[in-house]
Amino acid sequence: MWQLLKWVLLSYLFTFVLSAQSVADMLSDAKLLDAKRAYSTGDFERAEKLVRHMAEQGNGSAQNILGVMYFYGQGVVQDFQEAARLYLLSATQGNAIAQNNLG
Repeated sequence: MWQLLKWVLLSYLFTFVLSAQSVADMLSDAKLLDAKRAYSTGDFERAEKLVRHMAEQGNGSAQNILGVMYFYGQGVVQDFQEAARLYLLSATQGNAIAQNNLG
């Protein structure tokens, strides 16, 4: 009986953890979409604010976007070394666009 209860509780805990991660992923995706919209409309200051934290937290897409911004000096001071660093971080996570940006 205790063994069954233990498995049921572990199953609920596992489901809760997966649900919490899904919510976090959705929030991150929404923030990234907002950043892409800001970038595409030329609001680089807003885009930079939105992607910087995500990039620092290891989001590969955000790292690539921020790298592009550094490469072109959009909303930040142009810095090719920082762009390359961010592209490399993103590329090592399998981001094909960042891999292409590295050459």
